[in-house]
Amino acid sequence: MDESQSGVQVALLRQAQTSQVGAPGDPAVLPAGFNVDEGEGLEVSEVYYDFEPLMLASLIAPHRLYYQAIYRPRTTAILAMTQE
Repeated sequence: MDESQSGVQVALLRQAQTSQVGAPGDPAVLPAGFNVDEGEGLEVSEVYYDFEPLMLASLIAPHRLYYQAIYRPRTTAILAMTQE
């Protein structure tokens, strides 16, 4: 994730201490090449897990696991189909 989309803004952030997408009101940081049309909304889910091994701690260092999923609301697809 290294490209900030101009005009795309974070509107709501729930139950997060930090987000790789951005804070509410800030420009959203989305994956490179991810296109967002004018007026389009997205739902972004982020999951963080601080992994600390119970066994083999000398071989596996503690680290943070991160996963991100980006969803487009279904109405976007419906509106695109009805305009054709």
